[in-house]
Amino acid sequence: MQASIHKQAYRFVAIGLASNATAYVAYLALTSLDLRPTMAMTVTYVAVTAVSFIANRQWTFSHRGSITRAAIRQAWLYLIGYLINWSALVFFTEVMHLAHQLVQAAMIVFLACLFFIAQRYWVFPQRSRDGTGEHEMSNV
Repeated sequence: MQASIHKQAYRFVAIGLASNATAYVAYLALTSLDLRPTMAMTVTYVAVTAVSFIANRQWTFSHRGSITRAAIRQAWLYLIGYLINWSALVFFTEVMHLAHQLVQAAMIVFLACLFFIAQRYWVFPQRSRDGTGEHEMSNV
């Protein structure tokens, strides 16, 4: 049975708030210890990626498809997200001289929106209504 998008969004937000709030506090702690913002983001990003995959696969999207395919797609999605996050952090802090704390907070919100859509339709696709298989946006 395909869960409603509202129920999935609620669960995604609950997981995201818990994992990203923890990661953001860790990010702030690491940067307060003079770790460069891009390195602190890298450390916290890896942890959130693992938690997100496990929690969203099981609870948010109730995915029953190939775990290998989903893991590969998750890795690609989060790699792209990481590159976007890293680029934005460098550009807005080192070029535009904005506060890294605000930039990272904004990137968490932006990427959460991107990740929900991509996880719902690509990483953890639902079975079609006629039960013939998963909706696929690509073969990867």
